[in-house]
Amino acid sequence: MVKIKLCGNQSEADVEATAAADAQGFIVMTPSSSRQIEPEQAAELMSLVPVFNVAVLVTTVTDPLLLSDMVEALEPQAVQVHVELNAIQIGRIRRALGTSVPLYSVLAVSGDVTDCVERAKRLAEAPLAALLLDSKVDDQLGGTGVPHAWETSACIREVVDPLPIILAGGITPENVREAIDTVRPYAVDVASGVETDGCKAPSKIQALLKQVRPYGY
Repeated sequence: MVKIKLCGNQSEADVEATAAADAQGFIVMTPSSSRQIEPEQAAELMSLVPVFNVAVLVTTVTDPLLLSDMVEALEPQAVQVHVELNAIQIGRIRRALGTSVPLYSVLAVSGDVTDCVERAKRLAEAPLAALLLDSKVDDQLGGTGVPHAWETSACIREVVDPLPIILAGGITPENVREAIDTVRPYAVDVASGVETDGCKAPSKIQALLKQVRPYGY
């Protein structure tokens, strides 16, 4: 069954609206994101995540010691560093965090297919629990609401297997079936595609769930 991560929760209402997802993302110390919240608020909201769901700390912080302090303070169930790192950097972060919390990193799916695949191969050798594939528009990686070339992501999934792929970037209830059929990811990651005026919209979330749940690969 394809998993669902709904990202960018900013309020108790968002947490409640996204409760049927498999994972919920909380963006901290990421000034480029309009969905950034303060660490204290993130800790409070993470405590409300339902049992059996995964509370994911999403951040652009790359300093291993600072990340370790954040994990100790916020107690997330997974960490997503939303910066394209190399294998050495990921290794340093992994050592700082220990082995108790899964670590995700991101790869920007943009430009030449061969280049994307080669970068993915190198990241597949790093100590990651999953690799998130996201769109890059100009200098902005993620949060663009713009889909990327899913055929490229499908090629990446093939070369990094069995490393799980999380597919992000412009996914909506209207296109999620096509995205899943093309890429066959472990999970999809959605933010703006289930929002209205910057808040999570229960009707859009239900529409997304209806499209994704029948799919299992």
